[in-house]
Amino acid sequence: MLVKYKFVVNNILSPEGKVSIHLGNSEVSNSLLSYFNSRSWKRGFIKLKKFNISLLPITDFLKEEEYLSSVNGKNSAAYFSRRCTKMGYTVRSFNPNNQIEEIFTINTSSTERQGRVMDKNYQIKVNEWPTDEENQWFGIFSEEGKLVAYVWTYIAGEMVLINRILGHADFLKDNIMYLLMTKVVAAFVQSDEINYLMYDTFGKVENGLVLFKKRIGFKPYTVNFER
Repeated sequence: MLVKYKFVVNNILSPEGKVSIHLGNSEVSNSLLSYFNSRSWKRGFIKLKKFNISLLPITDFLKEEEYLSSVNGKNSAAYFSRRCTKMGYTVRSFNPNNQIEEIFTINTSSTERQGRVMDKNYQIKVNEWPTDEENQWFGIFSEEGKLVAYVWTYIAGEMVLINRILGHADFLKDNIMYLLMTKVVAAFVQSDEINYLMYDTFGKVENGLVLFKKRIGFKPYTVNFER
């Protein structure tokens, strides 16, 4: 068992760092704080989100170019992003309620992701998505203007949570998710109020999603979430 979970054990015992993050006092923030700090006997009463948190401190960068330099190299996030740009893909913020059909098409473009069956919630068409100062959406569009991937982010205090990220299965071969995520990071690097991006945890084992997160610049942290 220890061998199977060696990856997560190492991340807990030797994280990149230990930080405290203030989530503010909004409705979204309070909901997140309650969820992150929840405990159960199944987890040994350890907080749900404390260890092995996938975090990217964007205070390390003053501008987009500095961030991209940190994720550059062969088969890197910056490399794949440049390649996607040359292929005609673009990224911009968008109103999800103007793209209901496209989002549903993306959600149902594959029955499984990362070797796991998609949650049934993705099979249900949502007719109204939350979009305001706290809920911000970014999409990647093909050369023809078609939405082929999206990120739904929550802004909570000094942190941005990657709430949902998904790409159309037919376009993933172009590594579109790297362009999407590097542009999301770059967008928040410009903010004076955001200090961290969080992309859930690093999970229990090394896999493709872990590699993706690492290439974007996320690292494992131990985090104390506060109001």
